[in-house]
Amino acid sequence: MVAFPSSLTEEEEALQKKYAKLKKKKKALLALKKQSSTSQTSQSGLKRTLSDQPVVDTATATEQAKMLIKSGAISAIKSENKNSGFKRSRMLEIKLK
Repeated sequence: MVAFPSSLTEEEEALQKKYAKLKKKKKALLALKKQSSTSQTSQSGLKRTLSDQPVVDTATATEQAKMLIKSGAISAIKSENKNSGFKRSRMLEIKLK
C-alpha cells in the first residue's frame, strides 16, 4: 500500500500558486473579451435574426427579385443544362453481343 504525505512539497505548492495565478488571468482575459465584444456589437448594431425579417409572400418576393434583376442589383442564377438521362449499362451491351 502506498502512503501519501499529508502536506505538499515546496514544488507542489509553487505549482499550485502558479496555476491559481493563471486561472485568475484567464478569467480576467475572458471578462475583457466579453466586454469588448459587447461594445463592438452595440457599435456595429445588432445582427438581424430570422424573426426580425418581415414576412413576405412568394409572389411579392418573386416580383421584387425580378425588379432587382432588371435594375442590375443582382444577377440571375444560371442553371446548367445537364443530360440527366440514364446511362445504358455496359453489361447489357456485352450480353447483347
